[in-house]
Amino acid sequence: MSSLSYEYVWWPASEAYLKDQRIADGVFAMLKTKTPHAIYGGIGLEKPYARCIIAWDNTEAHNDFIRSSDYPVLGGRLVPSFADPSNPGMGMFHAHYDSDPSALFDAPFTEFVIATVKTGVSVEEARVVVEGMAKSVAGEDGVVGVSVGRVEEAPERFVVLVGRQSHQAGSSQEYQALTKGTVEVEFEWATFAKKQ
Repeated sequence: MSSLSYEYVWWPASEAYLKDQRIADGVFAMLKTKTPHAIYGGIGLEKPYARCIIAWDNTEAHNDFIRSSDYPVLGGRLVPSFADPSNPGMGMFHAHYDSDPSALFDAPFTEFVIATVKTGVSVEEARVVVEGMAKSVAGEDGVVGVSVGRVEEAPERFVVLVGRQSHQAGSSQEYQALTKGTVEVEFEWATFAKKQ
């Protein structure tokens, strides 16, 4: 299991960010001084959202940065990337993966399968199904790799990361068939560029 905490943060992106992600270079420059681990910036494929992955030693290291005097400076640097600076609409969670997911963010396309345990199903039962689903997908053509993670803020949620050579439609039906009725699944696709 990867011991790092991976922050996944997203928000509706400005047209300027969608056209040229370099407008967020100041954000990534600051983050590089706060963590020695991987940092990725990118965009969503289905929704025009900015998406970032920041690896931290642990979630407390991220929280220490949030409490620091540098955090408001980072917020100011983010403003040009917001579609609506008065209402940024940011979402975030921390995930812990069963293996280092870096190669999946380096892949041409990264698929996020968010699996939430259904009422009446134990987390352990769902975990077994989600891990089986990941193993099944790992054998597909064009898959770079797969990693399963748990969302720290919501222990009943899993994240299956799939690095792929190409973006493919229609995978939702495939995943639904593999869930065996234990989890609800949502899908997101993104492309990332490594910043560190």
